[in-house]
Amino acid sequence: MKYFCLMKNFCDKLNIKFDENIYEKFMIYMKELIEYNKKINLTSITNEDLIINRHFLDSISIFNYKIEENATICDIGSGAGFPGIPMKIIRDDLKIDLVESTNKKVEFLKYIVDILNIKNINIINKRVENVSHETFYREKYDYVVSRAMARLDKLLEMSFSLVKINGKYIALKGKKSDEELEKAYNTINKMGGVLDTKIYLKEFDSNLVIIDKIYKTPEIYPRKYNLILKKPL
Repeated sequence: MKYFCLMKNFCDKLNIKFDENIYEKFMIYMKELIEYNKKINLTSITNEDLIINRHFLDSISIFNYKIEENATICDIGSGAGFPGIPMKIIRDDLKIDLVESTNKKVEFLKYIVDILNIKNINIINKRVENVSHETFYREKYDYVVSRAMARLDKLLEMSFSLVKINGKYIALKGKKSDEELEKAYNTINKMGGVLDTKIYLKEFDSNLVIIDKIYKTPEIYPRKYNLILKKPL
């Protein structure tokens, strides 16, 4: 129970439930992450204290913004499952899709979802800019979330079309969030969005950038990946 009080206090501040069953799932997650990471590179963070703070609590910090009950969520570039799996452990009512293109990481995601016996979570083994053009996923989600995947303007072009009209895009961003946001305003407008708010996370010296979807994303977006990289909007 080494980390129980730390995690419970963090969740209490966000007014979200945290109990021994939830804690046990996080401890299994951490153990399996460390062991699996010896076989493939899932994360450079292997210290338990840092996994708790920089993976688990950082992911849970998304709940500084109120997420509606039974919401549909897409976690893009999920990697080892952050922030989607911690969000699902905390809020089992959420329906979450994890988008990850790297096969070895997808294998871990399937493994940990099975070990933790998590339901209503789906793993999509494709590039996000391709998923964004598929009718089944396009403008399907109440919330799209991302964490440390790419610069904000590029990130939004690749994935903003997944958000429903009147839905939200939530990006976890670091110290350069103001600079990234300044460069992303044109992209936000072209994608059909408008900045809602930015929430400073003192514990991590980072920010949640929340963008509203106010109209349909034009069908031409996202463009090909190479073009997104070479000529940001």
